[in-house]
Amino acid sequence: MRETEGAGSRQKDVIRHCLDEAAEAAGRRTDLMAKLAERVVDAESNRAKLRLAEEELRQSKVRNEEIVREMARGETELRAARAMQEQLRGCLEETCVERDELARECRALQVSNADLNRRLDIASDRA
Repeated sequence: MRETEGAGSRQKDVIRHCLDEAAEAAGRRTDLMAKLAERVVDAESNRAKLRLAEEELRQSKVRNEEIVREMARGETELRAARAMQEQLRGCLEETCVERDELARECRALQVSNADLNRRLDIASDRA
């Protein structure tokens, strides 16, 4: 009888041990499920952040393209302004040359007028 009691006691110990292991396993499963749920929430949050980052990147690319177009327009305008500046320099040089020529002609006329006035004075003194 003692053997049956001993066997029954051992059987109870085994059952208790199995129940304890099952409880521990259930606790670990619960912990793992909680961690999994947390990771799912984190993953969803990261996906949302990724979508926002992708949208910001798209908008940034659009802005970049606009800036590139504006820069191209600005460079075209700058080239046109430089070409105009060169034309104006050419015109200014021509104008300066013409001014110098006119100044020489004017001085020559002044000398000629002075000479004519002197001759007129001499002629009027003789008359």
